[in-house]
Amino acid sequence: MNALAHARAPFHGRTQEAEALPFATIEIRASVAVIRLELPSPGLWDAQEQQLFITSLFDLGARGDLTAIVVQGADVFVEGPGAAAPDFRAVVEAVAGSRLPVIAAIAGDAVGVGLEFAIACAGRVATRGARFSLPDLRAGRLPTHGAIERLPRLIGMTRASDLLIFDAALDADRALEAGLIDVIAERDIVAAAVELGVSGVGHVRACRPDTIVPDSDKADLFGVRLRVRREAPDQTAPSAALQALDAAARLPVRRAMADTARAAVALAKTDQAQALAYAAAGRATLERWGSEAARQVLARRLRWPLLREAVHLLDEGATPSQVDRCLMAFGFGEGPFALSDRLGMAALFGVAADGAIPADPWLCYSPTLDLMSDAHRHGGSAPGWYRRAEASSHLTFDPEVARIIQASATFQRICRQPVSDDVIAERCLLAAVNGAAELLQVEDNLSAPLLDAVWTVMLGFPAWKGGPLLQANRAGLGQVVDGLRKLQARRNTAGAPCEIILRCAARGEGLG
Repeated sequence: MNALAHARAPFHGRTQEAEALPFATIEIRASVAVIRLELPSPGLWDAQEQQLFITSLFDLGARGDLTAIVVQGADVFVEGPGAAAPDFRAVVEAVAGSRLPVIAAIAGDAVGVGLEFAIACAGRVATRGARFSLPDLRAGRLPTHGAIERLPRLIGMTRASDLLIFDAALDADRALEAGLIDVIAERDIVAAAVELGVSGVGHVRACRPDTIVPDSDKADLFGVRLRVRREAPDQTAPSAALQALDAAARLPVRRAMADTARAAVALAKTDQAQALAYAAAGRATLERWGSEAARQVLARRLRWPLLREAVHLLDEGATPSQVDRCLMAFGFGEGPFALSDRLGMAALFGVAADGAIPADPWLCYSPTLDLMSDAHRHGGSAPGWYRRAEASSHLTFDPEVARIIQASATFQRICRQPVSDDVIAERCLLAAVNGAAELLQVEDNLSAPLLDAVWTVMLGFPAWKGGPLLQANRAGLGQVVDGLRKLQARRNTAGAPCEIILRCAARGEGLG
């Protein structure tokens, strides 16, 4: 059945003819067909909706009185829940291969598969408030609907990698400058898209299957590779995206898309991709949980056991720079002592009076923070753990802090000695797991994915490792129990394994 064989709507303004689909209306303005879709985000289209849309493109393309097709819809270019089904690629390829140029009228954000849909079009018109992003890697998956193959051809390899690998977002002005969109519509976006269609869109850079990536852009891939090695050396998803970009630079679009589809399947099976998907689901839960103030209090309560363990490590022989370095090597963006110097000790460590720290925050007391406060080393605009070099952001260990730490150790009758790098992140993680489990034990409205989301979204835990509780489940809670008991026997800094950990470990279960 012809997808356009429906009742005709009355004429409106410049509209010469109007037709309807079950989920859309089609109007003819001048020589341009305007398809107004009343559909959810592309990831939620069913097979019938996809086929009817493809048929409508084919039927409109067969008409001799049209010069272009405009596609518009409130949710068409946004990201829905999860990834779009693989068969949505048929829709994207129908748009890219349409006999008539298809113009995307983006009245809002273009995100994820919605942006891939827009990229397949021959032209793009957007409102000034629009933003463009591809968060697929953040959820542990590769974009498989043409973004990896078409973006380098459209905006160059460096800018494409910013969107694909490094989680950048472009506003409308930057997108226009980059060539991602062709027009910013100040008022009527459909009118602007129709005008672009009437003009023949001769200046629009469409990504046809035979488009070649310029040699200069291929050379830029070397710089992208160096950046991935520097910023994400141990991460699987950026490496997979980099390999897909390399294939996209060497192969025609359709062959490269087939390579990307295979790489996406392989990536989805990796532990890191599954951790990223877990973190993304937790992030969505966190956005719906409590007020911002409640989330901040929860974050401070979760972070305190790790901070406490970091201070105890100083008392035993570590240095602030060693602890910071080891936690950053684990995947944190910034170490706790450098963060304390930047934000101030009060902001990071909190005080018992505001409820952010449990009533008995020290399992075994360390006077280090009190001594730092007495010495007016509060961080922020005041001195802190490090000495800042003149006219430089470089941080060095301050001898005065060494004396404070030694005084704390002497008070506790601790003989300071070198601490191995291997144990620093492990001990901090064990303390964080035990502290989070204690919250699970006493708060009915909390869950492991929610607490892990607080860690990854608000506290800098690497999302590609999922969160402390996911790490504990993967390692096995029996190993967590053994580690905590060894610490307790040596020096009770992280506490005895809490009841919920012991119970789940005995059952062979994880913290849910």
